[in-house]
Amino acid sequence: MRNLKKAAATVLAAAAVFALAACGNSSGGGKSQNPTLAQPAEGETFNGSGYSVVVPDTWEQTELSGYEFVAYAVNGGGADFAENMNILTEDLSAYGNMSLDTYVEQAKKQFAAQSGFEITDERKVSVDGYDAVMLKETVTQSGTTYKCEQMVTVRGKKAYIITYSGDNEGGFDSMLSEAESIMASFKVN
Repeated sequence: MRNLKKAAATVLAAAAVFALAACGNSSGGGKSQNPTLAQPAEGETFNGSGYSVVVPDTWEQTELSGYEFVAYAVNGGGADFAENMNILTEDLSAYGNMSLDTYVEQAKKQFAAQSGFEITDERKVSVDGYDAVMLKETVTQSGTTYKCEQMVTVRGKKAYIITYSGDNEGGFDSMLSEAESIMASFKVN
């Protein structure tokens, strides 16, 4: 397995921003009118705490402390970096009825305050019939730049953050369509 520890540090840094985002109050939810993200992946279903996601056989699940779900691309394009995905959940019950838009805006403020993070794209999509926001970022740590794409959705009192990260030298782009198909398979149970 390529450098999953380095991958974990990058993913943790990007995901930590969302953990800090939970402040603010507004309503939200409901079925989406946004375009569908991608055709959902086919493969083995991983059942997490209140959600499921499908992992194709070109990805392998692994364990990483603090994460319920982590998978990496078996034949990713990066030479030194394992293109990988993880899912984090955040309990929002202490913050009232937080909408997806409020949650993402708070996260973007946290990104702006972090050194080495830049949001390069944002779009709204539909996943499992519900609204989600896709954020693409570049993350520079210790002189190395990585790319991340995060799908964020809020259902009831819980936020779900699915992060895909990859090597800036081609690995990210080579596995992006597969990563988005995994994200598109996401369902809240």
